[in-house]
Amino acid sequence: MRPQAGPTCSCCGQRLDPGHLAWNYVWPDPLAELTKRERRKALRFHSDSFLVADGFGAAIRVILPIHLDTDQTSTIGVWVGLDGEDANRVNSAGRAGGAAWAGCTFSGTLLNGVPPWPDTYGVRITAAVPDERTMPRVTASENEAFKRILTGTWPHAEFLRARPC
Repeated sequence: MRPQAGPTCSCCGQRLDPGHLAWNYVWPDPLAELTKRERRKALRFHSDSFLVADGFGAAIRVILPIHLDTDQTSTIGVWVGLDGEDANRVNSAGRAGGAAWAGCTFSGTLLNGVPPWPDTYGVRITAAVPDERTMPRVTASENEAFKRILTGTWPHAEFLRARPC
């Protein structure tokens, strides 16, 4: 059998399309570690972009842009834990849509360890909604290492090798 050409996924070994640079984490890491039954029991609300779970609080999916040395940008849907009133404010803005959603900004804790930077889990970030039809994007962090991830340019091949399915 002839080996597959091109990069392969670090978790399943399947061939990766080098042009596919967008993906989402299905769950925040702590919820991904639960069994389906435990997760189902913990979830009070869940959609593709917002969830509330007992023992975990509220989280929203945001886009983490990663700039590559090929002049492309990978977009990763990561989960951010929201604190107290921010959860209510962001949820209300999202439900209202339009001008209430566009320009909405918030801070939270990144709930995914993103390869090749597993230390991203737990970093405080700021996100903003660019316009009324898009998901929030990570725009800043006080964490110096994360600032470099957000503002740096990364080798395409290295990034693909580390990328989960």
